[in-house]
Amino acid sequence: SFLMGDAGRVAAGLGAAAMLVLCVSGAMLLAARLGWWAAILRPSRGSLSQRLHCELGRFAVIGLTLSALTGCWMSLATFGVLPDGAAAEVAALVQPSGAARLPPGQLAALQALDLSALRELTFPYGAALTDTYTLTTAQGTAHVDAATGQVLDVTPNGLARQVHETIVMLHTGRGVWPLAL
Repeated sequence: SFLMGDAGRVAAGLGAAAMLVLCVSGAMLLAARLGWWAAILRPSRGSLSQRLHCELGRFAVIGLTLSALTGCWMSLATFGVLPDGAAAEVAALVQPSGAARLPPGQLAALQALDLSALRELTFPYGAALTDTYTLTTAQGTAHVDAATGQVLDVTPNGLARQVHETIVMLHTGRGVWPLAL
């Protein structure tokens, strides 16, 4: 959001859309130069600098188009035009203990958390001893008892959320390293 709130989010979305237009127009110019789409994978002709420009453009357009498409999707999802699959907040199915809260560092569920999967951690509200930690990860949403550190319930992500998480992973690269092994 460029530290500008919604105006920055709009600017980022417009930037992604502009990059998509540039990628499509560049691919069309490359195809026209090579003999249209049937010849897109054939060796390029011309001087060394022209051939190098064509070859680099072939590879760059793939990554830039993917980045532009995922950026557009994320921008449209931010403003509710496309679904992001975020589940509506539901109350925990199991009631919390209501005992005095432990410090967050002593809660077993938070200690066992893989930080690369963390999306959001909502702390309990004020003095309400029956409020829970709400933990949102790449896999779903869980409620954690603030007194015992036990997971009360887990709501896995639906298909729309899984698609959104995949798009975020492709755009940001966050969580991709296991795929490289």
